[in-house]
Amino acid sequence: MSNAILIIDDTKSVRQQILDTLHGTDLFSDYFEAGNSLEGLKTLLNEKIDIVLCDVEMPGMDGFSFLAIASARKELQDIPILLLTSHDVIETKVKALEQGASDYLTKQFSPG
Repeated sequence: MSNAILIIDDTKSVRQQILDTLHGTDLFSDYFEAGNSLEGLKTLLNEKIDIVLCDVEMPGMDGFSFLAIASARKELQDIPILLLTSHDVIETKVKALEQGASDYLTKQFSPG
């Protein structure tokens, strides 16, 4: 059985850090990347994705807008979306969860 993750972040080095961390876990068989929310939405609609990690702060469509669009699509509603941000602000976490994010992670995570 395959498990696929989609990582959406406008910073290539952040996407690479996440990929490097996850590749050592055997949690996923397929990895998809997107440099912005629109590209991520296209991937989400065209691939079998099991979970999404999406940056909150991106130019154009931010993570909250991505979450709203994905949550409004019936075929995407069961896919967990975890929002990522570099700011550890409780109000932003509450907003993310209230708007339907499965969880909210602060960047500067470490694999160990």
